Amino acid sequence: MAKPIPLFLSFFLLTAAVTGCRCGPEPSLGDTRIRPTDGMVMVYVPGGEFTMGSTDEEMDYAVALCDEYCDADCINVFGDCERDRFGDEQPTHDVALDGFWIDQTEVTNEQFAAFLNEEGNQEEEGRTWLDMGWSPIARVGCEYQTMSGHAKDPVVDVSWYGAAAYCEWAGGRLPTEAEWEYAARGPEGHIFPWGDELDKARLNYCDASCRQGFGADESFDDGYSIFSPVGAYPAGASWCGALDLAGNAWEWTADWYGEYPSGRQENPAGPVSGEDRSLRGGCMAEYLHNARTANRSGDHPNGRYGYVGFRCAASSGE
Repeated sequence: MAKPIPLFLSFFLLTAAVTGCRCGPEPSLGDTRIRPTDGMVMVYVPGGEFTMGSTDEEMDYAVALCDEYCDADCINVFGDCERDRFGDEQPTHDVALDGFWIDQTEVTNEQFAAFLNEEGNQEEEGRTWLDMGWSPIARVGCEYQTMSGHAKDPVVDVSWYGAAAYCEWAGGRLPTEAEWEYAARGPEGHIFPWGDELDKARLNYCDASCRQGFGADESFDDGYSIFSPVGAYPAGASWCGALDLAGNAWEWTADWYGEYPSGRQENPAGPVSGEDRSLRGGCMAEYLHNARTANRSGDHPNGRYGYVGFRCAASSGE
């Protein structure tokens, strides 16, 4: 006959079950951990508050950057450098977030290929997760492999559904748009992940080496004609140690893309519905005004774009 559990121990076990009690100290800024599924380094983002979106002065700066670096061909494609172009960054609103973990870099081709080898390139909403026609990930026999020289590049050509499926497989989720921006700009609200001053040497954007036929900044050359390997710009780290939050590849977030609220929000998850999913961070083929931490865009979640990748996140207790 089993011995009864002492009353004090029963109370302890019940309390642990209700509160989700975990052993060890609470994580703090600067802490990292390795996700066992794919070997990704994650950095901890302590809970806190920040102002999400762009102030009027930051909008003026965005317009000035656009005027300086967006040439005539760029304007023909994307439109004039006017404040309306950045209108989705307002109104500013205060956001409070619980602590969370976020991937230090974008997910790589090598990591995504390992995911495909376990899960297959499944179809969702009428399209496969990865567009095999353009990706440097190829299927050789029954195995997905990364082409030579591209293993550490960010995976792109992945739909929002494929990104969400990967994060779930890896033991996480896509970051909310608020989490992404907070990881990028921090409580001080920096314009760029590294601070408030533009530094072209801290990101991969469309400079003199850019393959794109318009809008390239000929005054600087980082040597990359397209993507750089993830983590290639350690000087571009944000306050929490996350890398590549400016340039290289746009990144899917969990949220539907829509208008900002005007009031204070706690752990917001974005609009309840929409047509597009939010994108953050700019990419290697675009311009410096898109590398700002408050800049945002959106695209159809079924789309698989050659400039869009992702990173994963996890709540503090996960």
